[in-house]
Amino acid sequence: MAELVQDELGVTCIVNDAGPIQLPSAAYDVAKGRLTSAYGALGHFRMEFAQLQTLNPAGRGALGYGEVQATARSECDVFIDLRGDAPAFPSHQKRNGYFWADPAKTGELERIALTARERVGEFEKTVYFRLEESLCAHSRANKTGCTRCLDVCPTDAFEGPHKLDARKCISYLTIELKGSIPEELRPKMGNRVFGCDDCQLVCPWNKFSKPTAEKDFQPRHGLDNSELATLFLWTEEQFLKRTEGSAIRRTGYEGWLRNLAVGLGNAPSTIPVIEALKQRADFPSEMVREHVHWALRRHGL
Repeated sequence: MAELVQDELGVTCIVNDAGPIQLPSAAYDVAKGRLTSAYGALGHFRMEFAQLQTLNPAGRGALGYGEVQATARSECDVFIDLRGDAPAFPSHQKRNGYFWADPAKTGELERIALTARERVGEFEKTVYFRLEESLCAHSRANKTGCTRCLDVCPTDAFEGPHKLDARKCISYLTIELKGSIPEELRPKMGNRVFGCDDCQLVCPWNKFSKPTAEKDFQPRHGLDNSELATLFLWTEEQFLKRTEGSAIRRTGYEGWLRNLAVGLGNAPSTIPVIEALKQRADFPSEMVREHVHWALRRHGL
């Protein structure tokens, strides 16, 4: 085999038998040893050997091998395996740069030589990586590595990996819930009055996302830079006008005021905050009034 590929490839021939020593060609080196493990792929194979001896044809006397190395390592770009044993890799047909064949089978050496000699020149090679399932919170093994979303959730809605109590999720509480927000969760909501997405902000996977330039998704009516107290004093007509075409409409006007009341209850005790709450203290909706009174109590009123 070495003679078949030596013109195109730089060859090191390692044998594992104790047969007669053949005088090697000057085009390649010869050694004797037992392969114990192999790693890598085309362009970067790493192999470990036991009882390795290199052949030293120089000098006088009989041709022989040098000193025995208990263990040794070697690297190569192309790995041709003619030991006749089991392949060095599982699914070895898919391992780029690895060629396994039974040397006793007619035509195998020539077939392998023809293919191996093509592995020269410049080309794109497959990149292999080692998968650590425990580092990914979304692994099929259901192992948790990243816990950023679990740690950041303001209301502790995550009961554990892959388990969410939607009843505690701020997106549910401020958008889908039509009744009163549980009092024990209100202080944890901060100033989040329509959704949350803190878990989305810290998720490493979302580092691939980019801000959109689509006009329909840009902030409208200054909602990205508005005071809660100002929004709280919107009339229903203003609410419907300024949320036209927006998902905020889903919460409804009363839900909007309910959410803002919670946000104002968690805000610093400033005059605009307290005056806005007082103006809604007698609002017709019992649900809104209850949240306003809670917010006023948070400010000692």
